[in-house]
Amino acid sequence: MKIQISRISIRQTAKVIGAVHAVLGSPILLLGIIRLLTSWTPITRAVSPTWLFLSPFIYGLCAYILALMMCLIYNFVARYFGGVEYTTSEKMVGE
Repeated sequence: MKIQISRISIRQTAKVIGAVHAVLGSPILLLGIIRLLTSWTPITRAVSPTWLFLSPFIYGLCAYILALMMCLIYNFVARYFGGVEYTTSEKMVGE
């Protein structure tokens, strides 16, 4: 059976993508903290710990804004050309 996605919920999709990217950005925070604690070079002194703590949130916010724009564009294009189409099939458990 072919199914077509004709509209994407803009805010919900952007919220989920933003949250996922904030979590994916968290290793930057951990690596930055380790780098600050283990190495004292002029470069590490130039990096503010505040920016390290804010980086996952900034990353998530940027992903939220971009996902919002992408969903708006998708919904506009899908209205005129049709949405993404995929095929599903039913399968009995144990086959």
